[in-house]
Amino acid sequence: MPSKKIILIFILAAALVGAIFYFSQNQKPAIYSQTKPSSSQNLPAVSELDSDGDGLKDWEEVIWGTDPDNPDTNGNGLTDEKEIAKQKETANSALPIFERNDSTANQSENQTDEISKKLFADYLSMKQSGGINPDSIFDIAARAAGSISTPQPKKTYSLADLQIIPTGATQATLLSYANNLLSVYQNTRSKLEGASADYKQLVDPESPKFKERITQVSDAYIALAQDLQKLSVPKEIAATQVSLMNNYLQTSAEFKNLLLIKSDPLPGLTSIRKIKENSAEESSLLKTLENYLATRGIIFSESGGVFITKSQ
Repeated sequence: MPSKKIILIFILAAALVGAIFYFSQNQKPAIYSQTKPSSSQNLPAVSELDSDGDGLKDWEEVIWGTDPDNPDTNGNGLTDEKEIAKQKETANSALPIFERNDSTANQSENQTDEISKKLFADYLSMKQSGGINPDSIFDIAARAAGSISTPQPKKTYSLADLQIIPTGATQATLLSYANNLLSVYQNTRSKLEGASADYKQLVDPESPKFKERITQVSDAYIALAQDLQKLSVPKEIAATQVSLMNNYLQTSAEFKNLLLIKSDPLPGLTSIRKIKENSAEESSLLKTLENYLATRGIIFSESGGVFITKSQ
């Protein structure tokens, strides 16, 4: 059965493939491939993994404080599944049922600990009262998910941070803007390709270079936002560019949060979801820029690898 380490690798791979695919596969900033690969198609059903075969899913074992790789955590001859079953029958069950033996035992609880305990306490309370049904379970899960917080950027951009080109810019000015934009994204592509050169180092939390690689990706998104700020931007799409810049700042913060995924998984998994959401928003914003340029006669030349005017 896959170990917890493998589970984390699969999850991180799913997020990172989607997050950096655009920059590693495409030359132009405003045109997204319509055939982006689904990073989840070949992944195992993580929620169904039972590494030690004791009848409890790995995620359940994490919640209850048992060892996902040991079917009898306390060595008393009773499997963890049976131990948990007995515990569930006890009124006012407490979580977890076993004390941790790892180095985090004496540390303050993180979000994963707090939310997990609250989630299952709510579940047990509702079960004892006979109120368990699909809707109530969904409500418990939704409340738990909504309570997970992830880091926010230390700063955000506004229109006041941009050099704005007045309305009615010439086609030559717009062409210059488009190719300057292209140059910024090509530079970011190079940085992300360097960070993902050894892919295992990027998606394996136990890799010696995991922190370095994730930090490189995070820094690349900050640099992208900063480089976009330096461009002179047509007034009509200034707000779109500000949204892009703030999208990259948020994405950078979410990547940094992945560094804690081993010690505090739930916020890390929330960051993965937000990275995917940011990627979808980015695609929409870049399409807006592309459409703006196209309506003014600025298109991307597949053969030349640069933006040109339609008349060229």
